[in-house]
Amino acid sequence: MSEVEPDPENVSPLGLGTISQVGEAYATAEFKVNLTRPITPRTGEVVCEGKVVHKGRTLTVSEAALKDANGKLLAFGTETCSIFPANLAAR
Repeated sequence: MSEVEPDPENVSPLGLGTISQVGEAYATAEFKVNLTRPITPRTGEVVCEGKVVHKGRTLTVSEAALKDANGKLLAFGTETCSIFPANLAAR
C-alpha cells in the first residue's frame, strides 16, 4: 500500500494509470460515489484502497473504498473509463 498526499497532482484515476499502456489515453465515461458516513475532523486518518476490476480493449472499470482507522466504510465508488489511442486525445 502506498500513501499519497491529496493535492492537485494526484486527484486522477491513479489505479488506471498504473496499468495503462504507452500510447493509451483514457477518459471517464461514468462514475458513482456512495457517501456512507460523514467525514469530520474527529474522523482522523482515512485510507482509500482501490483496484481495477476489469480492463478490456475499450473500457476499464475500477472501484475504491474510503475507510477510517477502524475500518468503517466512509465512501465507496466505481468508475468506468473509455480507453483510446493517445494521439486521438489531442484532437
